[in-house]
Amino acid sequence: MMRALAIIPARGGSTRIPFKNIRMLAGRPILEYVVKSVSKSCVFREIHVSTDSPEVAEVANRLEAPPRFQRPERLARNSVSIRQVAQYTVKRYESLGLSYQHVAGISATACLLTPDTIRKS
Repeated sequence: MMRALAIIPARGGSTRIPFKNIRMLAGRPILEYVVKSVSKSCVFREIHVSTDSPEVAEVANRLEAPPRFQRPERLARNSVSIRQVAQYTVKRYESLGLSYQHVAGISATACLLTPDTIRKS
């Protein structure tokens, strides 16, 4: 397994559909499909669900992908880019003494993403 970090941005305060990342789809939270596919791909050493929400963090904990830290409120607005979130996350990991050769951003709503697609990309 390479030294890779998967960042799954999952804000609680989506404008159109609040908490869409943890809404149920076929009996499971949408986030669960994504976390399980990322995990089963065996590409990433760590999965970080980047969230500002205790509710989303709780779901991530149940999925065995507990966030090491919560995203600050200033990075949980509609105007914030995924790039800004990724840069913040990488810097926080580095402050914990953890660095990665590769970093990937994976949408929390990409529930049709398969482990094989992740490996190929």
